[in-house]
Amino acid sequence: MRKKNIENKEHARKVVSKKNIIQILVMVVAVVLVNFVFQYFFCTPVSFRAWGFWFEIIVSLGVMAICGFIFRESNSYEGKEQIEFEYFPTVLIIAVVAILLISGILAWIGSPMFNATTYSNQIEVVDGDFQQDIPEINTNNLIIVDQKTAQRLGDRTIGGLTNASYYEVDDEYNLIEVNGDYYRISPLNYGGLFKANKAKSIPGYVLVNAETESASFKKLDNPMVYSPSAYWSKDLERHIHFAYPTYILGKSYFEIDDEEVAYWITEVKSPSIFLFGGSMVNSVVITNASTGEMVEYRIDNLPEWVDHAMSVSYLMDKVEKHYVYSGGFGNALFAKQNVYKTAYSYRDARTDKDESKFTPFDGYNSVVTKDGTIWFYTGITPASASETNYGFVLISPSTGEARFYPASGAEESSAQKAAEGKDQSQKYSASFPTIYNVDGEMTYFMLLKDNAGLVQRYALCNVAEYQKTVQGETLNSTLDLYRKRLAGLTTSSVAVDEPEQEKNVIPDGAEIKEMEHAIVTEVTTATIDGTTYFYFRTEDALAALYVSSIENSSWQTMLLIPGNMVTFKYYDSNEQYVHIVTEIVFK
Repeated sequence: MRKKNIENKEHARKVVSKKNIIQILVMVVAVVLVNFVFQYFFCTPVSFRAWGFWFEIIVSLGVMAICGFIFRESNSYEGKEQIEFEYFPTVLIIAVVAILLISGILAWIGSPMFNATTYSNQIEVVDGDFQQDIPEINTNNLIIVDQKTAQRLGDRTIGGLTNASYYEVDDEYNLIEVNGDYYRISPLNYGGLFKANKAKSIPGYVLVNAETESASFKKLDNPMVYSPSAYWSKDLERHIHFAYPTYILGKSYFEIDDEEVAYWITEVKSPSIFLFGGSMVNSVVITNASTGEMVEYRIDNLPEWVDHAMSVSYLMDKVEKHYVYSGGFGNALFAKQNVYKTAYSYRDARTDKDESKFTPFDGYNSVVTKDGTIWFYTGITPASASETNYGFVLISPSTGEARFYPASGAEESSAQKAAEGKDQSQKYSASFPTIYNVDGEMTYFMLLKDNAGLVQRYALCNVAEYQKTVQGETLNSTLDLYRKRLAGLTTSSVAVDEPEQEKNVIPDGAEIKEMEHAIVTEVTTATIDGTTYFYFRTEDALAALYVSSIENSSWQTMLLIPGNMVTFKYYDSNEQYVHIVTEIVFK
């Protein structure tokens, strides 16, 4: 009998042993699947300096703990005792909690609370020379296409493309320089998984001339295969991740070199403060969009054609921390002495309560300096007085260099409101300004757009005295008006040019009649081919309808109202009771 019991126990050990092998295999497979998902689908960097890798470890341990709980409950022989996995799940849970606590503490230690000065010094901001760096405005080669205008112009260029429904134009439209000319460039993206499977490749990109506004689709000799919008092995991030699994990858930018070969420039980020904090972009991976060939370059050794190696959000964050934490964390939080903010930090702060709520406030723009290089521009304002300008900063997206230019006066949103102020009934929206040198004066340049996003006018605003603001329908007339304003030849707070317009053409043989001291009884307006027309009746001729173009007098917008007295000349049209006004005078 005793011998039989011993045999039963040995048989139980054998059964449990076989069962444990299967359970361990199941656990291993589960963990491998979890890591496959993280590595293939999320491209998690295999680096303890990456938050994602810690999360991958935590999830892996969590899966092992769940398996341990399940196996512990099933590993009793005839319900008598739990032989295996008794403490295993508990140990794993403790490990998960410990990792969470440790990683949280490490992140806290690396925060600006303990490293404010280090964060402030991550970017060096040197003093720039406005007269040496900022070019004199030249209407023959002025950068007039901002990102939103480029989107409106460029998105219409792919309508004639074969299988155009497979693609979407990206909204990026970065400013680049190619063989001495400046363009806004944006790649095509796949419209989804099924469309990508059908298309197989991306045929080209959209190019918008930043000076002439001409937009075109450019077809590549070798179509793009690798893209952030691609799937599976052709996904750009996945392609780079498999080649550099330990790299923490940032944003990718699309550019072409001077031979018009398409490339992707991808940031490589390296935390520099404790374990996770203060990520710096010290290198990039440049990928041929057609062949997938990859080369890593340090920021100080980039090819000359690269204009964008760092994102605007990354650079603005570095500049923001430079000015916020220069006096320490406590000063930034409480005293706020000599604490400054970038205009970029206010880009999402506008609300419907703003007086000019229709005005976009992007917080930055792109400018070209005298040496032909491209920089990001943003204003610097005191944290305690956001509508007062302290100066502005130019930041190079290719080198990370930053230059400060002192300039007290109006900040960008005030300039936008001044530019819009002449004719608010049109609800023109001013673009975020760029900075130019006009006869030695720091000057904001803006586009004035209608509700459809079409550029209707241009505006110049003096930084030091923002009441010196002008609008114009052409670049040359706007610049002429601005120079007159600076010279004191006009006193209008916002001067708008009124170019000579062609008057109504009077048909041959038409009899010109005159109506004197007529009282207006009814008025309505209509816009035809961009010209405003006023339709009105008078007390002396209620059956007659008079039609007057805005070209006859701009005063009609304010004075041609019921009850007012007018004197006008007119002739009869081909339509009965309808008369065309040729001159109008208000009494």
